[in-house]
Amino acid sequence: MKLIFGGAFQGKLEQAKKEYEKEHPGVQPVIWDCPPPEKDQTACAEYLQRVDFYADIIDNLQHFTLACSRVGVNPGDILGEYAPALQNKILICTDISQGLVPMEEDLRAWRETNGRTITALAAASDTVIRMFCGIPQYLSKQEEDA
Repeated sequence: MKLIFGGAFQGKLEQAKKEYEKEHPGVQPVIWDCPPPEKDQTACAEYLQRVDFYADIIDNLQHFTLACSRVGVNPGDILGEYAPALQNKILICTDISQGLVPMEEDLRAWRETNGRTITALAAASDTVIRMFCGIPQYLSKQEEDA
């Protein structure tokens, strides 16, 4: 699994397409763009059933974490169910931890949920790429000293 994260409008999707092309030359990826969820809890629960975890590239995962946050579901539980399907996928998530802390309690909870989700996905990913100003930064996991 590859995780690409960074701020809004930093070139994450373009980088994901490049990464996919490296492994699948000449093949167009299937891209699932997670739309923003409604505020209604029932609509968010239905939203979570529609996310396509089988697409090659899953974009805007922060919208998925928002829906999870609104219905009180741990995104890691759902992602864990799909772990085998996600092994060869590219996940894209906007890092919403920068900037002003929202006044609304639900948006603060989402901010924390999204950060924890990115952290867990990074730990489970083979490749982690942070995008900044269109420049990919390949992050590596350091071995802990024995």
